[in-house]
Amino acid sequence: MRVLNIHMQLVTFGASYQFGHCPSGSYDSVESHHSRSYVNHLVNTIDLFDAYDNRSHSGAGCETILWLLNSWIESYNADHPAFVLIEWPPEVRHDHYDIDNDTYDGAPTRVRVHHRWRAEHIILSAIKLLQDQHIRYCMTASVTNYQQGGHMITSTGRRTAQGTWRPITANTNWLMSDCANSTLFDILTGTVDDHTLHTHTADQDYFERQHQLNPHMITPCYHPTDQGHRVIAERLKPYIIRCVNGL
Repeated sequence: MRVLNIHMQLVTFGASYQFGHCPSGSYDSVESHHSRSYVNHLVNTIDLFDAYDNRSHSGAGCETILWLLNSWIESYNADHPAFVLIEWPPEVRHDHYDIDNDTYDGAPTRVRVHHRWRAEHIILSAIKLLQDQHIRYCMTASVTNYQQGGHMITSTGRRTAQGTWRPITANTNWLMSDCANSTLFDILTGTVDDHTLHTHTADQDYFERQHQLNPHMITPCYHPTDQGHRVIAERLKPYIIRCVNGL
């Protein structure tokens, strides 16, 4: 936890990108992984927070993140205001982080339904929890573009000139909602500004191809490099500032 001299803490929930996962053996502690995460870079460049608390876990699925968020809210002290940043993992992931035993050998699958349907209901539940407690927040996703297709979040959206569905972004404070491709992986590949929609949640060939094209940004296990984390932080910074300021 890094302490500054303002009056709000940044609390983050996510999976391996936000955790700062790296395949290198040089990162052998939670703190060392967190130090390379884009969250650390954000706090070092945004003078809006007096502390940050990275509660992400490598291998976490959407269900784990909702559980961790709810647990934190139960002990939330409104005397010290917080701003929450959530990074949603792939919709198809079953949790590899076991909440009950604090291990990474795989958690039991608690819900067996359509992946996107489940993920979107979890996201909406998180929004409701935060709004009920009047906690300011924003959201992003590692590799799943939740603005594409879908059922719950996007079904009441508006149709754009390109004929694609977009969510009610004003209600979700989704970072980079003005971009066709709004995932952190799109930042790493440079496709965030591309007007062509990219779907790559479970496309191993796409991930490998992008790693070969962008080895300075993407590791062999398809996570951000150190430079990738800095680029993600720089891209997210203006959006987060606007969310914090309620703009």
